[in-house]
Amino acid sequence: MFTGETSKGKVIHHMIEQQMTGFVQGITEAFINNAKRLKAFPQGMINDVVHLSKIRTMWDDMYRALDSAINRGLTDDQAIKALLNFAEYTDNFIEASFKYSDEMGQTLTKDGLREFTENWLKNNLVNKAIKESINNTL
Repeated sequence: MFTGETSKGKVIHHMIEQQMTGFVQGITEAFINNAKRLKAFPQGMINDVVHLSKIRTMWDDMYRALDSAINRGLTDDQAIKALLNFAEYTDNFIEASFKYSDEMGQTLTKDGLREFTENWLKNNLVNKAIKESINNTL
């Protein structure tokens, strides 16, 4: 990761997305590419279901809420804290998904992984996490 090369078969996930560079003051490439905020995803079903589908939707919802909060006066420092708070929520989701896939081993299916992630999200509501991520900065 530190040399710019990834392990074969892995995709690097940025806990704070690269597109956030410059979103608010303080979100720089160095901030986004901090080793603590990077996670390797195996290519294939886990990347497709967890990373490219569920995480993508979660962050899109967060961006809409964050834009609204900034328009109501949320400061740059508060926005960064909200992003970091929400990144923790997404990391919990990722870790639970990785654990499930490890437990399932060779019997893991895309449908089973989708069902697991949907159930996790029903028990850990995205909108609640977004609201808490923003409110905990105030």
